[in-house]
Amino acid sequence: WALPTMLRLALLENLRRLADQMLWGWDERRRAEQFAAEALQPTEPEDPNAARMAAPLPSSIVPSDPFVARALQLLRDGGPNATRTLVRLEAELEARGVEANESLRREHRRQAANGVSVGNCVISLRLVAALDWKAFVERASRVEAILRLDPSGVYPLQDFPTRDRQRRAVEDVARRSRVDERAVAARAVEMAQTAAGEGPSREHVGYYLIGDGRFRLRREFAYRPRSRERLLDWTLAHPRTVYFGSMSVAWVALMAAFAAIGLGGSLLTWWLPLALAALAMPVGELAVGIVNHALTLFLPPRVLAKLELKEGIPADCNTIVVMPSMLVRPQSASVLLERLEIHYLANPDPSLRFALLTDFADAEEEHRPEDSGYVADALERVAGLNARYATGGPPKFFLFHRRRLWNPVQGVWMGWERKRGKLSEFNRLVRGATDTSYAAFSDDPAQLRDVRFVITLDADTQMPRDTARRMIGTLAHPLNTPRFDPNAGRVVEGYGVLQPRVSFHLTASTHSRFAGLLASSGGIDPYSTAASDSYMDLFGIGSFTGKGIYDLDSFEAATGHAFPDNAILSHDLIEGNHARCGLLSDTEMFDDFPARYHAYARREHRWARGDWQLLPWLMRTVPTSSGTRPNPQPTLERWKLLDNLRRSLVPLSLLVLFTLGWTVLPGSPWTWTLLGLMVPALPLLQLAIGSAIQAVRGGTIAPFLRWRDSVPAMLGQAGMSIAFLANQAKNLTDAIVRTVVRLYITHTNLLEWETAASTERRLGGGLFSFVLTMWPSTAIAVAIAALVALVHPSSLAAASPVLASWCLAPAIAWWLSRPRVAVVVTLSGEAVSELRAVARKTWH
Repeated sequence: WALPTMLRLALLENLRRLADQMLWGWDERRRAEQFAAEALQPTEPEDPNAARMAAPLPSSIVPSDPFVARALQLLRDGGPNATRTLVRLEAELEARGVEANESLRREHRRQAANGVSVGNCVISLRLVAALDWKAFVERASRVEAILRLDPSGVYPLQDFPTRDRQRRAVEDVARRSRVDERAVAARAVEMAQTAAGEGPSREHVGYYLIGDGRFRLRREFAYRPRSRERLLDWTLAHPRTVYFGSMSVAWVALMAAFAAIGLGGSLLTWWLPLALAALAMPVGELAVGIVNHALTLFLPPRVLAKLELKEGIPADCNTIVVMPSMLVRPQSASVLLERLEIHYLANPDPSLRFALLTDFADAEEEHRPEDSGYVADALERVAGLNARYATGGPPKFFLFHRRRLWNPVQGVWMGWERKRGKLSEFNRLVRGATDTSYAAFSDDPAQLRDVRFVITLDADTQMPRDTARRMIGTLAHPLNTPRFDPNAGRVVEGYGVLQPRVSFHLTASTHSRFAGLLASSGGIDPYSTAASDSYMDLFGIGSFTGKGIYDLDSFEAATGHAFPDNAILSHDLIEGNHARCGLLSDTEMFDDFPARYHAYARREHRWARGDWQLLPWLMRTVPTSSGTRPNPQPTLERWKLLDNLRRSLVPLSLLVLFTLGWTVLPGSPWTWTLLGLMVPALPLLQLAIGSAIQAVRGGTIAPFLRWRDSVPAMLGQAGMSIAFLANQAKNLTDAIVRTVVRLYITHTNLLEWETAASTERRLGGGLFSFVLTMWPSTAIAVAIAALVALVHPSSLAAASPVLASWCLAPAIAWWLSRPRVAVVVTLSGEAVSELRAVARKTWH
């Protein structure tokens, strides 16, 4: 791949050489003009026709070709008064061995040649940019020709980055083993041939180049890894030791440092146990955040192999895009199907189909008067989409609607198991089941029997162009093919589900100041931005957040009967743990974000309830639909569940830390305040660590110069975290207590749920609505202020800024929820027509 770069460098070097000649020529011409002006200057003012009779060419001047050409030109055009000077100049040049006319010819030839050379360089640079060097190098590569003999036939079907990684692996093994690259490639092909019958991944040559089989190939060639590579291999071979070991070390070190700083350097005090207990959770948050961030800085990103699917999605990879949602208003079907149509227009492939999976809102009775109208409207709109995009062929759009079932635990008529039930019953319906609660179909489900993959999206998810093909190409690759183990009850190899990166789309930041601050970066919302990449980079496993692609058979085998009824509210993470989720770090989807803080807080409350309802899955045995069984989840999957519980306890623990630091703990209250504020400032700390590492690696301060782009948003996020801390502590504590009581005492309302849109409409956006929902924050601030004034009045100065922000939290939330100032651009009718024409042309 150095070839086009070398050609560009050579052409640019030639342009630099010509530019140097051009500048030198200009300098020589200016000297000639100065010489001619002095030579033609009259000696006496009263005799304007008399020319200077001194020597026309001082000995200090070297007569270069540009100088001679310009001087002769000026003197020959100078008229009769320059004739004598011209003659003397030619004589002087001849005396110095310079032939004037030959010098002229050389200069003219040089200028003409340089002009042609500049033009050739520009044309060649354009050609180098236009050539398909990837295709050229692959046609010329002997290693490529050998790897294309892959017995599985998969190698030539991969996308270019995957093929390139495998060729680079060959190159690396050959270089570090001092053998010919062709020998390495040939041996990899032989190993794939001898693995016939061991599974699709072993029969693919890539398994021995970038998969787990690469170590076998290296051993055969006495591969000598570099010291950094040896360290990386050891790290990836012992991920649990590295992850949990480094986290424990970071936690102990920070605990000791924080305790020593907070207690004034004296650890021999009766208050030490109380200080350590108060610091445990906040310091744990810092330790986890720092370790996760450090791992993403030191480990290379793990990118999954992909098939290119250049000719479209093949028949054996038929996929359906489903959108689980609810029909709760007259316009629900219109909004949902418009979104589904946009997904189709962005991913128009014959092997892709699109379905809306719906049910009704919970009700006191099985049927409500408006139900039939909602379903009829949705069916009519689906028929309209098929008439528009699938005329004369099989339908592309489907509607599958479920009836309400009586739920004695919730005490209402509702869709069975909500979103989890929609997907699970849909999987079974596609495979021919007739006992599901789906009651209304736009077309016969038997038409979907050939579906292999399912892409599930939320109603507000945006799936960019060709994202579906990219996800399918990844999941269909043999190195990612899932293998379900019936004894373990989960997918043990490959991936049953893939989770792309999820970011906030551009318009999400325009809804309000609150959304703009949090949507400007990953922020404090770990669910919407997918889990830390450290899981994928270190363990090769990601976390499912409900938007991605899954292998229908493997996913249903791992999750279909794994959970009891009325127990799972937040199903995404636990399903991803069973089906083995992979993170598509190089593929991105976009999501919306709540415009108002109190709606966001209600969503966070629901997430916390869902996380704590998974408490039984941390035990040795877990409940299933048919009894109990040993917990099939490995250590990392259990840690993910535990980490969510830990994170929901951080606001309450910070509240306790602040209160104790201001009242009873020894040491300065200012110190305890600053220590507590380090937790909301964690993103700033991570930014500083990352910039320092990049600066050391690159030997430049450029990473610090980029702070102006990210620091303001991070400061705003930290400020919001501080102001809303008391309200978050109250909300999450309520969610935890409520869930534990329901889980172990009442066993009711475990599926309590409300859509985000319904929450926003119900809460409203007026100041009174924020005061009504966030008054506990003000009450907590007043109560703690009274306690501090009673126990340790001198701490009020340190506590006042934080307490004031808690007291004013409802007003701050209301102000942040105001719409952002928008810039309105008015276009003329002609400009609009032009933009439409460009858009139409680009779309086609």
